[in-house]
Amino acid sequence: MTRLEHWYLRLAQLTVITLFLVVLAGACVRATGSGMGCPDWPKCFGRLIPPTHVTQISQEFIAKHPEYDASQFNAARTWTEYINRLIGAASGILLLATLLISFGFWKRDRATPLLYLGAMAFSALAIWLGKTVVDQNLRPRQVTIHMLSGLTLVMGTVLVTTRLGHKLRGTPLVVLPSRLRQLLWLSLALVIGQILLGTQMRERVDALVAGGNCLCENLEKDLGPVYILHRLLAALVVFSLATSFFWLRARPGRPLHWLALVMGALVGLSYLAGVLLVRFHMPAALQPAHLVLGTLLLGTLVAMLCSSKREQAESETRRH
Repeated sequence: MTRLEHWYLRLAQLTVITLFLVVLAGACVRATGSGMGCPDWPKCFGRLIPPTHVTQISQEFIAKHPEYDASQFNAARTWTEYINRLIGAASGILLLATLLISFGFWKRDRATPLLYLGAMAFSALAIWLGKTVVDQNLRPRQVTIHMLSGLTLVMGTVLVTTRLGHKLRGTPLVVLPSRLRQLLWLSLALVIGQILLGTQMRERVDALVAGGNCLCENLEKDLGPVYILHRLLAALVVFSLATSFFWLRARPGRPLHWLALVMGALVGLSYLAGVLLVRFHMPAALQPAHLVLGTLLLGTLVAMLCSSKREQAESETRRH
């Protein structure tokens, strides 16, 4: 691998890291109720640098936004949302830089630029949905769609970065039984469903709090069927990932060793965070951690699938 290829791969990996930071920042925005900390987009209170005190809000902004109640201004929430936007902008710039550099390898590898183009399209979609969420004052369905677009972007960049690493380093893909790969695919689908259900549950919590209610001892009654389904799916996720983990550890040479260990640690920590959330009635501090752990688990599964290929059947091998 040349020096240029080395730095190109590092840039791609940095892009993935910033996208996970976007998820963390977005989760902090949700947990702290800072989604409308900046009531306009892309600026914040009509400024490039948001205010730190209500007296810094211009009369021109108030005139243009008569629906905004200046007495509700909260500097901490404003800056939480603003930092979220800054991290999102940084990830977009890095993704664009990675895309542009990838065209330098067009003759050798045309799939990588095309995959990055797809990721860039999802990045633009996520940005537009973020604007829509602000414009519609955190409409629940839009928040979930925004989350789905973000998850798709994370999975896409992990996919292309993992593939790029194997290409540039020349490392072969790990051969796994077809049923094990199918189980990993199933686990991936379950984790995506679990994250989206968690978003729905969070929206239910927000609705309860906005209505002046509190979470009582019986969460099944407070949160309804979505809570029961979330718990059921959590058990399926743990079972499928635990089966995948021990299956991988039982294989000769322990394939995908480090990724399997990371997967095992993440599912354990994510489940523990979920139990603590239920036990202590959804504390805000634990909500970002739970979401980020789930997203990291999602990325790990994508990396495992991109680093492996299915084992050919004996009859298929003879044919070739």
